[in-house]
Amino acid sequence: MLFSEGVLDKGDTLILATDAFSQWFLKTYENGGKPWNLLSSVSNNEDFVNLVNRCRESRKMRNDDVTTVVIVMDG
Repeated sequence: MLFSEGVLDKGDTLILATDAFSQWFLKTYENGGKPWNLLSSVSNNEDFVNLVNRCRESRKMRNDDVTTVVIVMDG
């Protein structure tokens, strides 16, 4: 197992995601995109499913299981 520690500040965001979502996220960023803007527009399960389906249909995300957890530090 790999362990790490650090300090999170107010406003920091952690994104925990399975490999298909992570690959899409990083590839989008590497190509000059801002995938966090797309993710920040998700406010419910339907929005998330629609985002994933759009990415799959455009072949930007492979069709695999997708789970994502977003943690925003409030205080």
